[in-house]
Amino acid sequence: MKKRLTVLLLTAVGLIATLPAQADRIRDRIEHQRMMMERGLETGALTRHEVQELRREQRKLRQMAESLRDSGASRMEQRQVLDTRLDRIDRRIKKAMRDDDRQRDDRWPSDMNERNSDRFDNRDDITRQPWER
Repeated sequence: MKKRLTVLLLTAVGLIATLPAQADRIRDRIEHQRMMMERGLETGALTRHEVQELRREQRKLRQMAESLRDSGASRMEQRQVLDTRLDRIDRRIKKAMRDDDRQRDDRWPSDMNERNSDRFDNRDDITRQPWER
């Protein structure tokens, strides 16, 4: 009987001790995603619009976490739902970083030489006088 109580007590203490670690793990994942988005924005792998959409998803995730806590869902249910949503955001970040939106965005030409050559193509026309054209 004492052994059973001891085992139950140790199990309960172990479960309680892991709960904050799970919350920290989710916070760490959110922070890692935020850093990936910032890095992608700095390198040009992500556009501002993509980062805005991803941040909006993270806000929804935080709201969902609050509503799950308020609804009385078990910690395991909360973790499963949040992990699933975090996995989805991770996939969207990776997919957005792999696509090359800069080529379709007029502000970011795919090749800097292309932009510079376009800028100077009409240089001769500009420096000529109107009667020389």
